Amino acid sequence: MKHIYINESLTQKSIWLEMLSRGFYIPRQSYITYMETQEDLGWKLVNEHIPRMFRTYLDAANNILNEVERNSPLLWQRLSGSAAFGYTQGKLIHRLWGGAKEIEDQVALKSCIFNLGISLFDFILDELDSERKLLKTLDVEFIVRALDNPEKLEFKSIKKNNNDSIGNLIIFLFLLVNIFFKECWRLHCAYSTNKETWEQFGKLIVDLYESEINCAKVKLHDVYNHQVETNLLSQLQCKSARSSQVISTISKMTIPDKLFLTKKKYVEIACDTLGDIFWIVDDLADFVKDLNRSIPSFVTLKVKPFLIQEREEKGESFEVSTILALSVEALYHLMSKLDRDLNCIPLLDKTVHHDVVEFMEMYTYAWLSE
Repeated sequence: MKHIYINESLTQKSIWLEMLSRGFYIPRQSYITYMETQEDLGWKLVNEHIPRMFRTYLDAANNILNEVERNSPLLWQRLSGSAAFGYTQGKLIHRLWGGAKEIEDQVALKSCIFNLGISLFDFILDELDSERKLLKTLDVEFIVRALDNPEKLEFKSIKKNNNDSIGNLIIFLFLLVNIFFKECWRLHCAYSTNKETWEQFGKLIVDLYESEINCAKVKLHDVYNHQVETNLLSQLQCKSARSSQVISTISKMTIPDKLFLTKKKYVEIACDTLGDIFWIVDDLADFVKDLNRSIPSFVTLKVKPFLIQEREEKGESFEVSTILALSVEALYHLMSKLDRDLNCIPLLDKTVHHDVVEFMEMYTYAWLSE
């Protein structure tokens, strides 16, 4: 397989030209105001709400958080953004369900913890390339045990085996996972009479975990036929897009049966579409980095055929703009679909519809502008 050099700045410009040609436009001042509010929310979450929640489970929580902030300042800044994104998505999906206002903050905080865990897991796995060390602590058996008995917290053993900078991040992740399961279990016990909701929640978590690990092992050169590509795309979609389903299930635990049955089909479809949008946006934003590292994604898999020497010998040329146009076309189709999906949700307030679309558009702009 040959290597192709692609200019990142020109790639970003090409993506934006494709977006603009389809009518995507966000007023600059509206974007700045929205994201400043999100930034303030993110810092409030990581500096106040998360430490307070951690301290209810573990006296030493402040020391762990301080070590992460001191040793990984860039990661800490990134986590504030992840916290705001998760919190806002959780709040909005709870409103899609028509959930009770008085527990909206509880649901949003659990979604915040979940998104922090996903971001930290990706960082350790991808950017620190520490799969082996991570999996010694957080393997699938641990995830299943934690789901089966979410009230149990085994902290001492984890501390002994992780005493360096990467180990501190793994301890932080371990706490996030444990606290997330505990908080969701308590929410489920308080509001849900349906055992299947927790089982569905557990299955989604395990599926997400396994797809993360499976995708981390694959490089572009491993995708040697259409069937392998189809299976891998399914795994990539699960890894990146299905987190919206998990967040939806957190809220679902609190929804009365009558309201749940009325909205179930429609809210779940809208959440799937929202997850798929952020999957493609994220892959477009990381296109150059992923291609340079031979990482399969929604976008780089479209490039894969042109990296094979035989295609070049047949005179088939590779055009980055064509690949990006196809990806943006798929993204724009999903953005239009989200609007239709939201229109189909029974009893949905127009303000909630607007807020979900605004959230999607603002973060699309943010991720593709970085």
